Amino acid sequence: MVQNTDTLSEESILKEATYLAKALVKEQNYIEPGKDGIRNELDKIVDYLRYTINQNSSETINQNDSKTTSKFFEYLEKSEKDGKTLKRSDVTIDYYSSINKICKKELNNKNYKPEKIIEILAWTSRLIRYYKLEPEQQLLESEPSAQTNSEPSKESRIWEIGEEVEAEITLIKGKEITYKITDDIKRKIKEPKHYQSLKVEQKVIVQITEIRDNLPKKVKFVRSL
Repeated sequence: MVQNTDTLSEESILKEATYLAKALVKEQNYIEPGKDGIRNELDKIVDYLRYTINQNSSETINQNDSKTTSKFFEYLEKSEKDGKTLKRSDVTIDYYSSINKICKKELNNKNYKPEKIIEILAWTSRLIRYYKLEPEQQLLESEPSAQTNSEPSKESRIWEIGEEVEAEITLIKGKEITYKITDDIKRKIKEPKHYQSLKVEQKVIVQITEIRDNLPKKVKFVRSL
């Protein structure tokens, strides 16, 4: 549904920013726990959007809004693709990939004016600092669940050490495998004995070897499906 961007309330801005902040904190915890990389890169993106607005200020307002918003999403896409040239660390490209994915999912089809996107992202950056202090389990539980009543909730799911679960391989980087156990649980694990025989998008069985805060912390490959 297209939003009325002229009357986007402060409450709506904060709601959007809260969703984005929680999602990006989860990505940060997955990519490089305890660091501020995603927030730092997000701040650079906000600066770019402000600069683009100023550059286009001589155009008519409607053309300016459309062009600036389009450039913003093009910039996110290009930053992810050209991550190696922007590389400030080994995970810079991962940061841009996460920011691009989440911003496109939440903002791309809502027709927000560039100034409103800046407000949302600026608040997102502030809120990342706050939600970064919350345990991962609280972040997961505080979001609305898309599960039906017949399915177990996150709170009722009890993980056990030694339990074997299905996972999907989403990334292979050297000997390091990224397993997606659920949409919210992804783990990077070194698999020196198995990495050469595995491939991205492959379904496998992994065994939970460590649990922290009632979530699988470490797993190991068991067999392919």
